[in-house]
Formats: sequence, structure tokens, C-alpha cells
Amino acid sequence: MVHRDFYSLTLETTYWAKHHLYESSDHYVENLLEEISQSRGKSDKDFLLVATNLWEMFLLDDMELWKELFDSFRRKGIDTILVLDSAFKKKNTSRLDTEICFIEYFIWRVCRKVLVHNACGHNQHWNDKADMFLMLNGKPHRTHRIRLLWKLSHLLDKATWSLHVHQGTYDQCRKLIPELNDQQFADFVQSHNRNPDDIEIQLLSNTTHYGGIPYDHGLYEKTLFSVVSECHFNTIDDRPPWLTEKTYIPILNNVPFIIAGDNGSLSSLRELGFRTFEHYLPFPNYDSISNKSSKIDAVVENTQFWITNMKDTTSIAEDIAHNYVRLLELYARNKETLMAMCDKHNLDKNRIDEIINPDL
Repeated sequence: MVHRDFYSLTLETTYWAKHHLYESSDHYVENLLEEISQSRGKSDKDFLLVATNLWEMFLLDDMELWKELFDSFRRKGIDTILVLDSAFKKKNTSRLDTEICFIEYFIWRVCRKVLVHNACGHNQHWNDKADMFLMLNGKPHRTHRIRLLWKLSHLLDKATWSLHVHQGTYDQCRKLIPELNDQQFADFVQSHNRNPDDIEIQLLSNTTHYGGIPYDHGLYEKTLFSVVSECHFNTIDDRPPWLTEKTYIPILNNVPFIIAGDNGSLSSLRELGFRTFEHYLPFPNYDSISNKSSKIDAVVENTQFWITNMKDTTSIAEDIAHNYVRLLELYARNKETLMAMCDKHNLDKNRIDEIINPDL
């Protein structure tokens, strides 16, 4: 069977107008067509352009920008489909002149890389006798990373954590703990910087980057629960919560969690059919507190309660098992969605990882 040719375009790396690299969207598309022709080795337009925005929520904030882009694709005779994370279902994308396919990308990515591509293993049984909690941090210069870790200082003898402060993020991190003087902050960073799973994190000029996979699944074998410092910590209800691999990796590894993330994260997970554990905690409303300082304090109190006085372990174990099964169900559902997209457009299903790249 002869499948239709395609070209994948990651919008996260093609934010043309933001960087003022092109005079207009038409100019950008003309340059893109040259790039596509070189990649395909032919200059016809008999291909499907698969554009994706799966990694960053903010990129669709300027809908006019993307309307111009897809209008240009149409004017140039390029057939397109846009694949978006399902969080964007709550955003009005009707002005975009393209077919849209929604998937829970981070569920797809975690299961695809770990279970299909064997990027690393995963813990298959919850250790309810463990006496440690896990807190793996990415970019340190955020309130729910270094400041939360500092607030948890009295509990860190019962924790495995990561912290990646380097020169490019030092000043930003410093501002988040004003209670310490300069020497005290330097001492805190020196004594708390660590990389327990030995990841190869990218230390960029003013930030860091790591996609979360591979990880050391052995950490989860010794973990009673995970404190998940999600990508963002938005406490104002001005956009849907953004849930990433940071949440789904603990679910895959069969541990319960407390999420320090966007308000509404737990309700979004419940909408997907997951159980979210807040009713076992002394501050069950912690995910809806609008004051960031108060929310951090509630996360700390909930963490202290679970590490010193976790109850209802039988019920928690049932919820963990439910979540693991639900994660696999959602992965299968997303696979069906993507396979249906391939069937509709006559794309080679065996090239799905080229179409929807799990290595972003």
C-alpha cells in the first residue's frame, strides 16, 4: 500500500513571529516550503503537514498569530492537521483553518517511551512500608521548587529530592527565599543541590531543561509518596491546568502523590478518571488555594501528615492500582485516536513516532 507523504512541524520550535525572523506568515511559509522540499527531495505539495503544539500551554495564547500562520498554509495550498494536547479543548480554536486532533500527549509520551521503547523501567508495586517521600525538581527558580524544598527542610531526612541550581538560575532562586541572608542561601544551595537519579540535565544560560525520561525507577521502589512539583504553579483560574510527565510518571510507578501545580490539577485528573488522594489529607482543598504562600504551606502540612501518619493504606493501594489501570486505558485511547488519524489521512501507522514525536 502506498501511504501519503507527511512532514512534521513542531510549533514549539517554530514561533516565527515572536522572534521577528520573518516579514510575515507568508514569508515564513515560503521559507518553510523550501526546507520541506529539501527534506523530501521533491518540490510538490502532495503531502500532509502535521503541526503539533504539545509541550507548552502559553504558545496558543496569541490565537491571531496562529490564525495568520494557518491562513498562509491554506493560501500556499498546503494541507494541514494540527495535533494539540487535550488541555486546549477548553480554548476556542475555531478560527484556525485546519483540522485539529486532540490527545493527552504526556500520557502518550510517558507510556510510549517507558512501556513501548523501554527507555527505563517502572516500579510495579507500591511499597506501603517505605518511610521516604520523593520530590524531583526540574527548573529550580520557581516558588514550588526551591522555596517549597526550603519549606520542607525539617522533613528532608525522610526525603529523596533533586535540586539543580547553577549560575544561570542562582539569582532567580535567591529572590524566592528572602528570609535567608546571602551566606545562608549559598549554604542552603551547596548542601541541597543534588541529582539522585543521575539525570543529564541541560544547564542553559538562565534556565534548565530535562524531559523527565529516562529516570531511575528504583527511586519509586523506596517511595511512600511523591510530592510532584508540576511545570507551573498558577493559582489564578485564567487557564486550564497544565499536567505533564511529572504527574504521570508517579502514576505509572504506582505511588500516590501530592501535587504542587496549577490550581485545578486534581479536578482535571479526576475528569480523566484518576483518583487524587486529597481526601486522605488534612488539607484536602490544597489544590484550590488562591494565595501561593498559603498553598505552599498546605502542601507542606499534607506532606508532613503523610510521612508521619499515613492512614487508610488499603484504600490508598486500591486507588493506586486504579490509577495505573486508568493510565494504560488512556494510553490505549490515545493510540486509537492517532491510528484513526493515520487511517483518515492514509499515513503509515508504523511511523507514528515520526508524526507524534515522544522525544520532544
